[in-house]
Amino acid sequence: MATNVTSAFVQQWSDDVKHVFQQKGSKLLDSVRQARNVTGSTYNFHVLGSVVANSKTRDSDLTLLNPTQSVVTCTLTDKYAPIQIDKLDELKTNVDLRAEFIKASANSIGRAVDDLIITAAAAASTTTATTTGGLTFAKLQEIITFFNANDVDQEDRVLVVGDRKSTRLNSSHSAKSRMPSSA
Repeated sequence: MATNVTSAFVQQWSDDVKHVFQQKGSKLLDSVRQARNVTGSTYNFHVLGSVVANSKTRDSDLTLLNPTQSVVTCTLTDKYAPIQIDKLDELKTNVDLRAEFIKASANSIGRAVDDLIITAAAAASTTTATTTGGLTFAKLQEIITFFNANDVDQEDRVLVVGDRKSTRLNSSHSAKSRMPSSA
C-alpha cells in the first residue's frame, strides 16, 4: 500500500481533529489556566498568593500588602493520534470511517491532556488529609472544607472521581440525602 498522502489531506485531517477536540476533547482543560499561541517550548504562569483587606482610620497611612509570588513553568509537548484509513475498508463498509477515526483521534488526545492535568494535580502539595480508602461522605465534606478554607471560588471547583468510586458513593443513601448544595 502506498504511504504518500497529499498535504491537503493531512491539513484537512488535522483541522477536523482539532475541531472535534475543541467540541469534545478534554473534560478537564477548561478547569486549568491556559495560554494560547505560545512561542517556545515552555511557558511561565505567575501565581500570586491571597491577601487580606485591612481597615484604616481617617488620615492614617495605608498598610501596603505584599502577596507571595511564585512561577510555575509549563513544558509544552505535542500529542499525536494518527490513524491510517484503508481505502478498501472504506469501500466495504457503510459507516463513515473517516468521521469515526477523527473522533477516536480527538478523544485520544483529550484523554492524554486529562492525564497530564491529573498527574500535575496529584503532584501538587495542596491535598486533603485523608487520601486512603474509598470515597465517602466524610471525605467529600473534608474536600468542601478544604476548598472553603483556601478561598476556592464555587465556579473553580473541580472534583475528579473514578467510575468505581462514584458508583460506591451513589449507592450510599446517606450521601445522597446529606450532600450540601454548595458542593
